Amino acid sequence: MPSDNPGASMGDRINSLEQRLGRARNVSVALAVALVVNFLWAGTHDRRITENNSAIKKVHAAEPADAVKELVRAKRFEVVNDAGKVLVVMTEVGGAGAVVTINPQGQSLVELVKTVDGQGAVIARNAQGKRVVAFGALAGGEGFVTTADAAGNELVTLGAVNGRGSVTTKNAEGKELINLGVSTTGDGLVYTTNGEGRRLVEFGVGPERMSGTIIVYNMTGGAICSVKGDDDGGVLGLWDGHGRGKTLSAAENK
Repeated sequence: MPSDNPGASMGDRINSLEQRLGRARNVSVALAVALVVNFLWAGTHDRRITENNSAIKKVHAAEPADAVKELVRAKRFEVVNDAGKVLVVMTEVGGAGAVVTINPQGQSLVELVKTVDGQGAVIARNAQGKRVVAFGALAGGEGFVTTADAAGNELVTLGAVNGRGSVTTKNAEGKELINLGVSTTGDGLVYTTNGEGRRLVEFGVGPERMSGTIIVYNMTGGAICSVKGDDDGGVLGLWDGHGRGKTLSAAENK
């Protein structure tokens, strides 16, 4: 290989210099090309990133801040508080949807469920878990509403029986006290009972719907007094515990 030593000819030196310059030139060109390619690639890459970012921003900008999904599907949803306590559950129970709200102590408060008869119902409970209000549909499809005391004893029921409205009040032992309903003839009927469920006073409609009636019963269920009316005026009936008695009519005193 030619060298730069003093003994080398001028021609050899020139050839050696040209070769070195050529290699340097080739390296420079290669580096330049690499730099240009790298610059162009970087510019293209940055431009693509910028374009992608711009496109993403445009998509987000096109969506309103409060945009929501059209549909979200799952088998169970839970809402929790900051402590991780489950407060609301939406799930499937018995082949139907159910929603339950829960207090931080884990006690169910409100339940939207299906009854054993396949009807819908809403149940409200107090903090002790006792059912205090319920409303929904009975087995026959009639609506009902019930309220209870703090211990869960049902006290008032509002509903429909055989297509007729009814309101019933009870004591804490579940014994009926007052009933507002419909008689077997389809007329209005109100009766009161004692704490043992025995009917004592009845307010209704008289025979042939001519007037109102009031009937008082004894503890054995026998009628001992009645007040009613007929075409001629009021009629008062009085009986002993064995059904013996008399009737006083306004018509008889004319």
